[in-house]
Amino acid sequence: MNQRPRRLTGKMQQEDISRCQFKEWLTRFGWQAIEPQRDLGEDMLIHVYFDGRATGTIFHIQLKSVTNLEQRRNKRSDSLSYPFEVKDLKHWAEFDQPVVLVIWDIILREGRWILVDDAVSCLNEKNSTWRNKKTVSVNIVWKNDTSNSGFAKLRRNIGNYFYPLISRDKELKLRLRTNFTNTSEGLKEKENFQKFIRKGEPLILDEEYIKGVDFSEWWSKWFLPDGARFYQIEIIPKGDKEVIANKIEFLGRNGKSVVFENVVFCAIRAGTELLLLSNEHQFYPVHFQIEYRKTEGGWTETFQPQFTLSGHNVTDTRKIVDFWEISASGGRIVVEFSNSEHGIKLDEFSEFLPQLNPLPPYFIEFVDKLYKIQNLTGCIINIPLDISDWAISFTNQLFEIISTGILYVDCPKIKINYTADRRKPLIEESDEGGFIEIVELIANSSAEIFGTEISLGKREDTIRGKLTLTKELVSKVSELKEGEAIEIDLFEVTIIRKFESWIQKQHCN
Repeated sequence: MNQRPRRLTGKMQQEDISRCQFKEWLTRFGWQAIEPQRDLGEDMLIHVYFDGRATGTIFHIQLKSVTNLEQRRNKRSDSLSYPFEVKDLKHWAEFDQPVVLVIWDIILREGRWILVDDAVSCLNEKNSTWRNKKTVSVNIVWKNDTSNSGFAKLRRNIGNYFYPLISRDKELKLRLRTNFTNTSEGLKEKENFQKFIRKGEPLILDEEYIKGVDFSEWWSKWFLPDGARFYQIEIIPKGDKEVIANKIEFLGRNGKSVVFENVVFCAIRAGTELLLLSNEHQFYPVHFQIEYRKTEGGWTETFQPQFTLSGHNVTDTRKIVDFWEISASGGRIVVEFSNSEHGIKLDEFSEFLPQLNPLPPYFIEFVDKLYKIQNLTGCIINIPLDISDWAISFTNQLFEIISTGILYVDCPKIKINYTADRRKPLIEESDEGGFIEIVELIANSSAEIFGTEISLGKREDTIRGKLTLTKELVSKVSELKEGEAIEIDLFEVTIIRKFESWIQKQHCN
């Protein structure tokens, strides 16, 4: 039974008691605590031992003593709150080795812990300005206790921190012992297990079929919870090594060729009879899938590209369109690999492409025009997934502006503002057929296409349209005062838009 200390003579004595108790607690697990000779703000250095042998792993402990651990517990969040000076947290966060904050109750002879890195992450999420304060409260999960299970969790946290060093030059092996019953369900599970072995198909194995799981000893010491049971195991085959395709080249009978470079493949299925490679994890305009299947004559491969014609940058879409045209005309693919870690010789293979239906000519023209607009303006254009008829029409107009500097627009009817500052009466400005011509100057114009704004510079609009003159209209115009305007309907309108900077570029070319 825990004994309450008879008397405490001050905070210093309380801290001494907490250190002695904490060291005693560590001794139960065979770990060693060393107190620095100089007080630099860290209370202890912990050396990790297994079976009396040092691992070379060291971390820091900052110990805080209390006598009211239960009273500090927030039952709503099931956590413990304790104040720390901000300057100390910032100092510990810069350490190369992990720092663990421990709140120890000398009455209960137990504590709660949190890694400084986790504490800082929580503070950042809660309030990003916490660094500007003098002190801040750190919330510690109540389950992070100093019981056997709590210690195992701390051990795993420290192990995760040092994993690159712990696992160096070591191989992690797993031995799965199964127990398939001679029932219909058991035989079905056994068949699924064989599919996993041969073809690398994902597998979920329930407890009744798991006889045991053995891990490499070095891994079990650090990461396997004491008395761990496996109620269900989900196995999803993944290749642990990348396969780089230096070049994937499409060669068409139509004389075109397209090259995709530095494609990173990973195994999404890996078995004794099947290997499935894909770059689906890679941010790339085209996702490729290569299947290697074992036959009596050796390994055969099948290549399958997966892509959409929109939703990409214009440059990438143009390459996909070129590939599509190559496939439509008939062609082959050549793949060159730079490395392989899967036991199959992946150096180069070549096969014919499946022949696709030709693309509509308007879509090819649409992509080509966008590609030229992008190159001439220097603006990056991304094509959306949904392409409307309006978007194609607008692209054609923008291409005319960029290519010629002039755009002709015909409209059956528009409204214009006729202002009082015009010098001639309306009837004099219109010709005998009732046509009127107005010139407007725009200092700086632009166009937005698929979310990208393109500057078009100074613009001159010549608007010519048919005017229906009435006595009422002439009267309203004649009565306009300075600064006033009236809306006038024009019919059979032609607008000639001239873009000065783009006209000059055509002359220069």
